[in-house]
Amino acid sequence: MGVHKVSNFPFPTPPELPALSEAERCLRTLEALDGSGSLTPQGKVMAQYPLSPRHSRMLLTVIQIMKWVKNYDRANLVLGYTVATAASMSLSNPFVMLF
Repeated sequence: MGVHKVSNFPFPTPPELPALSEAERCLRTLEALDGSGSLTPQGKVMAQYPLSPRHSRMLLTVIQIMKWVKNYDRANLVLGYTVATAASMSLSNPFVMLF
């Protein structure tokens, strides 16, 4: 989109400046943004997941760890539990069914 700074994005209803600053701080902590505010390669991968940044970072971290661990018989099980955890944490209350 060519927007290099989030504060310059043409929001229909722009967020409050403190909320925007907090979001950028969170993305830097998750290593999705670098020091200049540009998207990192890891941030680009995180953006591919239809999850919040925190949950996509959790999933990406487990995938990266599984690449390092060789001959781990339960790698798919760990990854499955991580996906289930990220999905359940994405809901406001996983025990309430909404119809």
